[in-house]
Amino acid sequence: MRKLFILFLLIGVGLYAKGTSAGTVINNIATLDFMIDDTNEQIQSNVASDTVAQLIDLHLDSLDAGDVKIEKGIQTQPLSFQVTNTGNGADIFEISYFLENNSDFQVRDLILYIDSNNNKVYDNEDRTADVIELNADENRSFFIIAQTPDEPKISKQQNHCVINVKGRSKIGGSGNRGKVHKAKGIKGVDAVDGENGGVGEIKGSWLYTSSKLLFIKQKSSVINQFGNSEPVSGAIITYNMDISTPQKVTAKNVIFKNQIPKNTVYQKNSLKINNRVLTDIKDGDIGYYDSKNNLIKVDIGCVLATNTQQVQFKVKIK
Repeated sequence: MRKLFILFLLIGVGLYAKGTSAGTVINNIATLDFMIDDTNEQIQSNVASDTVAQLIDLHLDSLDAGDVKIEKGIQTQPLSFQVTNTGNGADIFEISYFLENNSDFQVRDLILYIDSNNNKVYDNEDRTADVIELNADENRSFFIIAQTPDEPKISKQQNHCVINVKGRSKIGGSGNRGKVHKAKGIKGVDAVDGENGGVGEIKGSWLYTSSKLLFIKQKSSVINQFGNSEPVSGAIITYNMDISTPQKVTAKNVIFKNQIPKNTVYQKNSLKINNRVLTDIKDGDIGYYDSKNNLIKVDIGCVLATNTQQVQFKVKIK
């Protein structure tokens, strides 16, 4: 067991090793032992020397747990990223960024800040730049901020502005795996673009929630015939929908509709609003199940900021 543990430890170390440093000289000498006229002799070969080339690559990560929420007309909270030099020598990485065309709204005055004090938090010590110099296996955070428009485009309840970030080695960075850059590496060695071609790409997203629309937040829970939560055939899915409005907003004539998902069957008498059971047929209450169109419909009426409405129903996986 001890030998197995040591082997696992060694393998684990190898996974994170940055490799032999660029510029390292590897020498090889062969030896011949032989006998002539009962005399032992030995000779050595010439020295074969190879200098380790610089392998170039980088990796980009987002440090945000999800979309970064923003408000209109003020400076955004930063999108946070990290670049890692996954090569075997010092490199300089150029960072570029642009707004994706399919974003729901535009921001302006995009600025990139480098994490000057390396604390992975955007603060007053951080400075603007578009290049980051890193030793082998080193990483550095950076942040992008912007100014939101006074009136973001309102196209749906939740609107996203997506920023595409790209990193490229200034030594190589051709984007072509295995591309050789003669004498461009440290100490004048050759440089070779690695698995990612010396480039990287990551996305970040700002989220603007419209104050002019209703909010609907959905969650589901599963219970199956075996008593656990795996969504297997025969399992029951319960959907809960919380419907609300922002502060000081009243929504009128609110109608909830939900097409029953494919590969599921609506469960009779499972429709509720605020834990009050609604009949499946169209009668005197405010909701029903339209079996012809496989559709849930609830006429909620008014929704106030202080009065969240919850619709619940169940389906069975076929």
